[in-house]
Amino acid sequence: MITAEDVRVTFGKKTAVDNVSLTVPDTGTLGLVGPNGSGKTTLLRALYGSVPLAGGRVLLGGEDLQEIQRRQIARTIAVVAQERDATSAGVPMSVAELVMLGRLPHQTSASHDREVVTGALDAVGMTALARRDLAELSGGERQRALIARALAQQTAHILLDEPTNHLDIRFQHEILELIAGLPGSVVVLHDLNLAARYCDRIVVLQDGRVAAEGPPDEVLVPEILEPVYHRPVRRIDLDGEITLIYPRIPAREVREAQEAQKATA
Repeated sequence: MITAEDVRVTFGKKTAVDNVSLTVPDTGTLGLVGPNGSGKTTLLRALYGSVPLAGGRVLLGGEDLQEIQRRQIARTIAVVAQERDATSAGVPMSVAELVMLGRLPHQTSASHDREVVTGALDAVGMTALARRDLAELSGGERQRALIARALAQQTAHILLDEPTNHLDIRFQHEILELIAGLPGSVVVLHDLNLAARYCDRIVVLQDGRVAAEGPPDEVLVPEILEPVYHRPVRRIDLDGEITLIYPRIPAREVREAQEAQKATA
């Protein structure tokens, strides 16, 4: 279990995450949603110890994350981030070699590692591209390779920052269906309809604070979303699925709303 207690993260004079508390259970998927700049990625990074805290603490299995060795953290938490790595740094590497990096925190036999990597590649539909050089992959293929690397770590938790970036509709749903079947995952999403379908609980962030938290049915409602996103929202429930619709606003009304927001800033 990952627990954030009054977590605060600052960059200079800017507060990116402001006294956020939440729990990532050992089962289910927690979604982090909110507008650009609301603190989603920073909060995710705080949950695996990638940014220093200005206040509060993060606990992993009841122990302060700052007191746990990085290797042990890597055996418990896998991360799919949007940060620069081997896939964009020009490092010559095949897909299989990238996924094998997920085995580094463990001390197992080479044959077992190969078996795990094979399973991870198969899970994301990348088996046929195992020997392909990373430089030859599309953005969506690189994303799936990174997810396979995280799966190969075989951790209790997997934290993902916008894992559906660069993926077409088919793979967006296939990847999120896969993530939804994993224990204790956290996923940052912009698409609220994907969050509604695949997350067990959702945290809505606004200006670094928690605006709402709970099951999708309770959180993804116009009265919560409209003040956060500053857009009208309609919700339709069909066959047990939540669908959010965002009516088009005339350009004149958009300009007036922007001017009004500037005047009150």
